[in-house]
Amino acid sequence: MRIKAQMNEVKILSSSQPRFQCPPDGLPCVRDWITLFESMVCTGIDLAREPLSVSMDLADGGKLRPATVDIYKGFTKASVIAFCLCVLTDLDVEEQWPLIEPFTTFLDRVSLSLSAVDQSFSNLALSYRGAERQAPSIISLALRFNDVLKTKSKQACFPAGSNVEKRIEAIVEEFNGSSLMTARFAVDSEKIKAISNIIVGTCEETLALMQSHLHTTKWKDSAFSHNLLKSNRWLIGASRRVDHNYMRSLLVVTAPIQEFFVRNHILAFLKAGRRLRSSARAKCRPSVEQFEQAMDYCCVMYHLVEEATKQFPKKDMRALMQAVDNRLVPSFTLQVLSQSALCLRFGLPVSGSFTTKSYWLWTPSFPIGSSPT
Repeated sequence: MRIKAQMNEVKILSSSQPRFQCPPDGLPCVRDWITLFESMVCTGIDLAREPLSVSMDLADGGKLRPATVDIYKGFTKASVIAFCLCVLTDLDVEEQWPLIEPFTTFLDRVSLSLSAVDQSFSNLALSYRGAERQAPSIISLALRFNDVLKTKSKQACFPAGSNVEKRIEAIVEEFNGSSLMTARFAVDSEKIKAISNIIVGTCEETLALMQSHLHTTKWKDSAFSHNLLKSNRWLIGASRRVDHNYMRSLLVVTAPIQEFFVRNHILAFLKAGRRLRSSARAKCRPSVEQFEQAMDYCCVMYHLVEEATKQFPKKDMRALMQAVDNRLVPSFTLQVLSQSALCLRFGLPVSGSFTTKSYWLWTPSFPIGSSPT
């Protein structure tokens, strides 16, 4: 009777405007959400085997604050259940109770007044448990640890003078040593390097692109790996050691260039693997050397596009496209890219050719498996 009374309250709550707080590592993958929805609704799921855990913030006197139930693991399940409950609000609780009852026993445990750091650690630890869960990606680990970093920095938990890398290492060491983790799933030093790169050397736009890619692609089948992400070449502020000062300035990575590079990297990966099974697409990833060379290419191409935009304003785009197709304007190939950049810089005549597709889509003209030099 108590549960039925609560379900009547759910009918009232669901009729109001719902409020959700997005997890630090982003919303669940659409494919995972639909798969879980089908599993729960069509074939059934053992919610005791795959539990949903929540954390509650209590007010003074031990009373529950309104709207303070914070889900620290099982956001996908919680959103599926919330969706189902919204659909079930049109059903009569008394007459059609058997349809609602299976959704009333999904809580694993209730932790009272769990700290934000413990919530993040519990979330990551629980990600390694259960058949329908996949281990957290490097992006998820970085976003969670970054959330912990901000919390601990506000609480002045780190020694004075310690840099961000040292603080991240301390957080990961604390996580690996917690009672929730086992040595089998501990975060190793190579992953720590990739995590530090994401936290320290990326912009919000780049992270948004990477998360968007992972919303439709599992980490193991994605365009990224911890070996690629632990490279320093793609980070903001990175450059190459070259003798020519102007060329060195062209190769410096800025936030717009990094976003441009990551977008092209994802597009090239998807193009190379469009005819392959998802499980075979990992073979389309470039090597670390090719990954860094592609960064060089995008740095120079980004500046070339800026120079071309100055010469041909947006209002003349149609005329420029026609001129390119008719070979009436100078353009560039990958082989003369560096030479063309220097010619543009010093006002010298430029010769070469390029394809309209590679220019207008801003995508590299080299295959993902070949060298861009």
